[in-house]
Amino acid sequence: MKPIKAVIFDMDGVLIDSEPVYLHHQYTHLKPSYPWITLESMYPLVGISGQEYMPFMAKLCRR
Repeated sequence: MKPIKAVIFDMDGVLIDSEPVYLHHQYTHLKPSYPWITLESMYPLVGISGQEYMPFMAKLCRR
């Protein structure tokens, strides 16, 4: 087995746009407990900072 010489990290959608997959995953897990949440209401999560995430989710989940 050859040693790994390089690793590519793609955090901003340059190679793979994973935001829609992540958003849908979150939606399917939240929907049973929070039926008022729509996929569209979660769109502001795309590109949101870590600091903004929890307040946004708390408001979305009415907590």
